[in-house]
Amino acid sequence: MWKDSLCPGCGHSRLESFDPANEDAYDTEVLKCFVCAERERTAYKLTTERESKAPPHGLYYAVHGPHTNGD
Repeated sequence: MWKDSLCPGCGHSRLESFDPANEDAYDTEVLKCFVCAERERTAYKLTTERESKAPPHGLYYAVHGPHTNGD
């Protein structure tokens, strides 16, 4: 039951994360790990010839909100 009460995308409580009152309560911080970026660039180069169309590498998104760390 507890697991079913969580959002499958972010793992937060649906009571909080699906509440329309919290629609503007969250901020996203974009972080880049340069080690992951290099690993992903290398893997992309080895699997495709389309390096000029490569997606951004090494990006992670930290979300801060009413009941998360980093308010």
